[in-house]
Amino acid sequence: MKKKVKNLLSRARNTAKKAACNANVEVGDDLSVIIPYKPRWMGSQIWKKLVEYWNTDDWKARSSINASNRGKLIGGKHTLGSQTYVTLKRKAAGNLDEIDLQTTVKWVDTRAKDSLKSYKERVKKRYGDDASKQPLFDLDSWIQAVGGRKKGRVYGFSDMSDPHVVMTGTSSTPTNEHIVAPSIPTGTILPA
Repeated sequence: MKKKVKNLLSRARNTAKKAACNANVEVGDDLSVIIPYKPRWMGSQIWKKLVEYWNTDDWKARSSINASNRGKLIGGKHTLGSQTYVTLKRKAAGNLDEIDLQTTVKWVDTRAKDSLKSYKERVKKRYGDDASKQPLFDLDSWIQAVGGRKKGRVYGFSDMSDPHVVMTGTSSTPTNEHIVAPSIPTGTILPA
C-alpha cells in the first residue's frame, strides 16, 4: 500500500510539473510554483503541505540519493531472457556443460557466475569428470557453493521453500497418489 501511495504522489507531482510547464511556468528547484496545478482529487490544504514537504532540503537530498541509487542497480529478476532455467536446462538435456553460459546468460552479478563455477568444481570433485556419472543437480553441492542457507533460504532459489521445483519443474514432496494410508484392522477402537 505504501508503494502505491508513493507512486500516486509521484505521478501527481510530475503531472503538476508538466501542467506548469505547459502554462509557460518555469519549474526549477522551487516546487512552490506547482501549487496552483494540484490534482482534482486532492484537497488544496493537503496539496500545499505536500509541496512544502517536497521543497525541504531533507526531501530533496533523499530524493537525489534514491535517484542515484536506482541508477546504480545491477542485475534484475530475469537472467535468462524470456527462458526459465527449467526450459534452458531441458534444451541442454540436463547437461550444463552443453550451454555456453558466457554467451547465453547475462550474469546478474559476479556472485552468480562464481556460484556456478564453484558448484561445477564441487560436482566434479564429488562425482568425477565424467558428465554421465554426474547428477542433473546436486542440492548439497549447490548449498555449499553458495555459502549455505541464510535465514532458511538458498541463494539462487528466490524464496521458494523447495529448490527442487526450480531445477526440475516438479515437486520433491510426494503427492497424494504416492501416500498409502495404513490399514487398521476391523474392530479396532481408536482414541477420540
